Amino acid sequence: MEILRKYGEATTVVFPLIDRGTLDLVASVTIASGDIKIMKDEGAFANTDTASFVDETLGMYSIPLTDAEMTAARIVIRIVDTATKEWEDQTVIITTYGNASAQHTDTVWDEARADHTTAGSFGEGVIVEDFSTTGKASLKTQIHDDVTEGSLTFRQVTRIILSSAAGLLSGSDNSNPRFRDQANTKDRIVASTSTDGRSAVNVDGT
Repeated sequence: MEILRKYGEATTVVFPLIDRGTLDLVASVTIASGDIKIMKDEGAFANTDTASFVDETLGMYSIPLTDAEMTAARIVIRIVDTATKEWEDQTVIITTYGNASAQHTDTVWDEARADHTTAGSFGEGVIVEDFSTTGKASLKTQIHDDVTEGSLTFRQVTRIILSSAAGLLSGSDNSNPRFRDQANTKDRIVASTSTDGRSAVNVDGT
């Protein structure tokens, strides 16, 4: 079995043991020194820092690995009964990530972002947005300058709505209401009204 773990970070590996000569999981095996060994980056096998593995019951076992044991690109855990065989030989292969010396140098998220969003890749439809200060400013600009209706952008529509809701108003008594911007420098809305309602509306969201 092969698993992925972070480089240089202590972890616990869980694995099954199969009864010798059968296809069944085997529980409550006798564990002796040397039954579990570790190889790092194709070096020599050595005993793990923890001399024996833990019986998790129902045929499942675990072994804790230290930070030092996890400092390799490729790690092989060999679980072999050195006495009378109670279980089938087992190996666990660990590949690491998140360090320049790891098998996968990027973290999992960085790897997904960096190289797999081009056409034809599994992440082609993923949009990776920059949420730094610059990225946020760019995103806000894109949203505000998106056309909402006709030629009016979301930014302009917001200004017009604000003028209608909170801008100074004049001309409402002569059927020609004018709504001002917040700085009172221009008319945002100029309308012509009658008893039947509005007959014309001119807006300026710039």
